[in-house]
Amino acid sequence: MLEEAYKVIRSAYHGGDFEGNHCRKFMRKADPVMDSVQALLLDIPEQNRAPGCNDEEIQRCCGAFKRLFQYFDGLIHCCQQSFGTLTDGDMLDVRKLVAMLDRLWRRMFNAVPPKAHAMWHLVKDLERFRGLKHH
Repeated sequence: MLEEAYKVIRSAYHGGDFEGNHCRKFMRKADPVMDSVQALLLDIPEQNRAPGCNDEEIQRCCGAFKRLFQYFDGLIHCCQQSFGTLTDGDMLDVRKLVAMLDRLWRRMFNAVPPKAHAMWHLVKDLERFRGLKHH
């Protein structure tokens, strides 16, 4: 479905993972993609689902992942700005965005791996360089 409807394609190497530009495309289209995923999951008859996986749980989880991907998309957008272009107001928005992303991550998952924690270090780099486009 991701490949046909949204042109998000798995890599031919690295075990077929989604990488780089296709992850970015997925996050940029988080709203319609996650709506499609939710519809696909809701179409599965309840007797064929895991225990406790009712319509409300599917909607809750898909909504949370949609927000998570949207937050990452916003953060990536800020990172892809040229050096020196992010204003003090932009940096205030970046700090708010990372705080929301961190809170949502901690509510969704039991652990925060080092890669996810690195978002806070990214804020320091963005504060210093005011964009990371060619870094």
